[in-house]
Amino acid sequence: MTTAAPPEIREPDRVASDTVRGFLSQVLLSAIMWLELEADEDLICEGNEDADRILRGPDGKILEVTEVQMRDLDGKISVRDAAENVMSFARGFRAHSLAGRRCRFVFTTTADRARQQRRGELVVDVLAQWPKTTAVAPAAGLVSSVRALLIDEAATDADRAALTFLDGPPDRWEQFIATVRWELGRP
Repeated sequence: MTTAAPPEIREPDRVASDTVRGFLSQVLLSAIMWLELEADEDLICEGNEDADRILRGPDGKILEVTEVQMRDLDGKISVRDAAENVMSFARGFRAHSLAGRRCRFVFTTTADRARQQRRGELVVDVLAQWPKTTAVAPAAGLVSSVRALLIDEAATDADRAALTFLDGPPDRWEQFIATVRWELGRP
């Protein structure tokens, strides 16, 4: 007996398989994070980012927050594709810094890094240079490129407040950049 092929998809733009795959990936990564929690940590799913890991001191005070953005994507990604997330990280950096908390931000995706077109104010391939950066020694041109990216992305008062905060002391941009980790090409 021969099995007939399923009917043709009439409206492929309505198929939600990519969205469902993204939700499943997010649930699985969140479950792994939950299993790795220590007794003094909490995990909030769909908090400020897809998952927020909170470290508390013995008195219950929040000492550190790690905000994780998860993306299950096909193909490749450049920093321009993640500009909205970088802006969210900048807003978070401001909020946590003002509250006296350490903070870290993680952008994890199944996509590999696309080679970025260097034009205009983006004078370096941001995602290629970012991992080479420390708070002490940022890669040449990285701070000015990230700043230019966020100036283009700024649309709200909260965005502008984050930029003003980052433009404060001379090393604040470097501190912000050092709090962000990129995990590209992750399963």
